[in-house]
Amino acid sequence: MQCKVTLLDGSEYGCDVDKRSRGQVLFDK
Repeated sequence: MQCKVTLLDGSEYGCDVDKRSRGQVLFDK
């Protein structure tokens, strides 16, 4: 599953995570 995160400076960060993952996976990336 693709996710897109908008950071505080306005830039975007995209990554692929397993759809059963928890939020901690995003912080680890």
